[in-house]
Amino acid sequence: MIVCLGGSVCYGLRSTRGWPDHLWALGRGTWTVQNWARPDLNLREVVHETRRVDWSSVTTAILQVGTEDARGSGTPPSEFVALLEQAVGTVSALAPDAEILVCTPTPIGHTEVPGYRHSSRRWVRRVSPAVAAMADAWDVGIVRLHDMPEGLLADGVFPSPDGYAWIADRVAMALGGAPLAP
Repeated sequence: MIVCLGGSVCYGLRSTRGWPDHLWALGRGTWTVQNWARPDLNLREVVHETRRVDWSSVTTAILQVGTEDARGSGTPPSEFVALLEQAVGTVSALAPDAEILVCTPTPIGHTEVPGYRHSSRRWVRRVSPAVAAMADAWDVGIVRLHDMPEGLLADGVFPSPDGYAWIADRVAMALGGAPLAP
């Protein structure tokens, strides 16, 4: 079973189907996906959420965070990476045989969504390489979402339905699948 942990983008805000739903459909019965994301969770809250999951049948954990952490000036990148390390460490302890994937944050485009501004876009560009370096240091998988085309964002922050399908496709490739979406 695949467990997805995160905030609004992982949850599927502004859409009827988030990327975990698309991932389940792409799996065509080869995997079960549970979406443990909730809207408006920042990484600190996701770390807390890891304790709510029944890890006994989890084969893969996917941490997709960053949108809420990009608000305003954003969580300082060093703090964000330390929290992500804490989340990975907690998941590793609770599900020692599970594969872990971390995702870089999705981009922030030009938007009127309250709380997100130019500094949020800069934050994503600063934190994404740090997330990739952390994944390498911890020997966990990485899904690079920061390079999502801005045209796949519905409002400059949250993905459109095609954007959620794009994310699911990238996650499926990281899980060893071939690209399935255009």
